Amino acid sequence: MLVEGNWNEVKSIMHTLSSYLLKHCKRILIIDTTNSLNPHHFAYNTFKQKSIFNRIYCVRTPKPYDLWKRLQTTENFIKLKHVESLLINSLSLVFEESEAEEVKPLLEHILAKINYLTKKYNLITLIGSSPHDNENVMKAYSILQQKLVV
Repeated sequence: MLVEGNWNEVKSIMHTLSSYLLKHCKRILIIDTTNSLNPHHFAYNTFKQKSIFNRIYCVRTPKPYDLWKRLQTTENFIKLKHVESLLINSLSLVFEESEAEEVKPLLEHILAKINYLTKKYNLITLIGSSPHDNENVMKAYSILQQKLVV
């Protein structure tokens, strides 16, 4: 599922959706591409802090190649930890400092790997995407809209 809109809205929605998923999933893997996950966000107020830290796994991947590498090596982790949901808080903003010619092919590889993991492990997958005043971000944002919006 694609969650799109301005960054502040997407960030808030992703916190709220992860809180909702905590009620229905054993474990959640959040790939934080913007260093913005806040375990003290009001969306988690109904949970004990220890419960959140025991059930949400978070990795930070500030660059697209970091994200690609993480996705390449995360399959065993998903299996071992019984992860049921994958959230990527922004798949467009991570491309801000990329080379223009890398955006499309790298994003397509990333989406293929996300699709593979989602199907193989029956994951609930949420991907955030926000427009931004940057050519690479807008290119990624546009590709995500074309590929993930039905």
